[in-house]
Amino acid sequence: MSTSTPTLTVYDILMREPSIPYKTIWIDMPDIAKTRKSLGIPAGRKFADGSEFYTLPVLVDSATGSKIGDSFDIAVYMHETYPSAGGDLFPQGVELDFRTSNTAMLVPLSELSEVARLEKYIRYAEFNTHVDAAFTAHTVLNVMGLPFNPETAEASKAEFCRRAGVPSFEAFNVTGEARRGIMASFQKTLGDLARLFSTMLSLRVRGTRLAGRVTRTSLSRTQVRHFYSRKDTAPAINNTWRSFAIAGAVSAPGFWLLTSARDDDVPRLEAPPTGRFVAEPGPSEDEVTRIISQDAYSFPVRSVTGVNRYDGTQLASNSLCEDRFTHGIFPSPLNDGTQWMAWAVFDGHAGWQTAELLKDQLLPFVRHSLSKVKSASTGGKSIPDEVLQHAIAKAFVDLDDSIVKTALQTVQSSESLQDKLKKLAPAYAGSCALLSMYDSATGSLHVACTGDSRAVLGQQKPDGTWEAIPLSVDQTGSNRDEVARINQEHPGEEDIAKDGRILGMMVSRAFGDSRWKWSLDLQQDLKERFGGPSPLTPKYDVRTPPYLTAEPVVTTTKIDPVKPSFVILATDGMWDTLSNQQAVDLVGKWLDAQIHGHPISQPKTEYKRVDFGDLGNGVDWEFEEGRTTIQDDNAAVHLVRNSLGGNHHELIAGRLALGSPFSRHIRDDVTVQVAFFNCPHLLK
Repeated sequence: MSTSTPTLTVYDILMREPSIPYKTIWIDMPDIAKTRKSLGIPAGRKFADGSEFYTLPVLVDSATGSKIGDSFDIAVYMHETYPSAGGDLFPQGVELDFRTSNTAMLVPLSELSEVARLEKYIRYAEFNTHVDAAFTAHTVLNVMGLPFNPETAEASKAEFCRRAGVPSFEAFNVTGEARRGIMASFQKTLGDLARLFSTMLSLRVRGTRLAGRVTRTSLSRTQVRHFYSRKDTAPAINNTWRSFAIAGAVSAPGFWLLTSARDDDVPRLEAPPTGRFVAEPGPSEDEVTRIISQDAYSFPVRSVTGVNRYDGTQLASNSLCEDRFTHGIFPSPLNDGTQWMAWAVFDGHAGWQTAELLKDQLLPFVRHSLSKVKSASTGGKSIPDEVLQHAIAKAFVDLDDSIVKTALQTVQSSESLQDKLKKLAPAYAGSCALLSMYDSATGSLHVACTGDSRAVLGQQKPDGTWEAIPLSVDQTGSNRDEVARINQEHPGEEDIAKDGRILGMMVSRAFGDSRWKWSLDLQQDLKERFGGPSPLTPKYDVRTPPYLTAEPVVTTTKIDPVKPSFVILATDGMWDTLSNQQAVDLVGKWLDAQIHGHPISQPKTEYKRVDFGDLGNGVDWEFEEGRTTIQDDNAAVHLVRNSLGGNHHELIAGRLALGSPFSRHIRDDVTVQVAFFNCPHLLK
């Protein structure tokens, strides 16, 4: 018997010997204890309090009457009872040099059985214990992604929590720096094991199956991918598959499977025949949290005066996500020995290529431009904000010129076709850019905006409430100042700005977007020769391009060193449902919860069933104060959750249920960053 938990079913591997008929029975987690008890097999582990801990796999051999309930003991039994099934699983003379220092186990480990203590097996048993401990210590990495049988999901999650000794399934949702730390530890563990297995392979021990190739297959993932559609099924035996597991890894949640050289990696299609359509259920509350948190990050900051921490996250709607972002610390471009910090979001459109280029190259362009300002200054006087702003704006324009205005040189060059296309792609696509840089020496926050991503400063007032101070203004076809500027640049051309768009484009400033910047002749030539997009004509009257510019509007704001503050940067996917003040108030409430603690439980609000036809007709599409919820440890995730529906689970889960391309009718890509100033309690 095996289980619908992510435990490796060793006997399922060993019994693929054609001469051994067998059947696999899948057991849901809540039924494990009952199953073992019904077979008269005692628990193989114990909780810290001494109570019984029942696990799978279990092997029942009707030919001998044997019933074995531990992975290692199953391997020993197969080795001794059916020696031809797996070769020599316990070759002598092999150095099993692997030890783990991980002691933070989610579940208790199996105690060594009497057979495992025999002299010929003890080294492998101890090795197995260390491998078991190493993988168990990192199990939290994949818990939130486990697929559960919809019929028993809640009971299985409850049992999972009981076994791990955690209060709720949400406790397994490890994100940001903590997750990266666990992942780094796991990668090191896998590296140590890989080196050991490579050494064992090089020995080519006679009579064993160690001489072969390494197949990068995590059996636990292969197994769990299909578990809830398989009950009482007997997979067909593949006469060409004669696999084995190294005994030291047999009870680990996943490992490198070693196969003989004549094996292959063809997927096994073992799902049972069915005539019934089965659809996955929509996201549960735990799955909602996993989805909006999976790309979250959070960094405490101790080396830059005034900055305490920043959080971020990204939620894709497009496939691939067209948004990009960057963040971090760098030496002052003014060469004054201090450190600056930068946060930036790039909202791509018509592709991700322009945003990808901006992620890598915009900040270096800006730093280079600012460094020239410093070298040109004299007398040691402070540089006026206007001079710095001009240098930042120049870098934006210079980079866009490199993207757009070099197209003619590119197509006329002797470069290969593939190199030309790579250079042209960022011009075919487009992107907004929102860059925020903090100068710790002056306490100045420089914000440069091209497009409709938005930056807002939240600053605490004496009465404890929060003031929302806009640091950028959306540059769109609905912005009267932008429309007036464009009309002045193109006199006599009517209808450039119409229905809130500039010749069909929502934003009035952007990088790339060559159709709004190239001549019609060049566009037609590149369309025919290099797969460029179709010109805007005849739908739009294009006479005197360029109509869009990448020149940003740059602002400089002094961060008050005695007032708690934060800056929110987000692409328009978030601002579609949140106002500046609403976003600032949400982060303010989140900060208050960090100081005083999250409420142990929040009243569960009941909502009637909804569909998207109800939005705007009794159900507000945009943020509602009454749907506010505080349950995330990451401020950016907190904003995303509340912008999508807050405590209205059906609304937020519905918005997340559809993938690309259908999700684009419901929500946009969303990228959010929140940086905190003068909030020292966040470092505790």
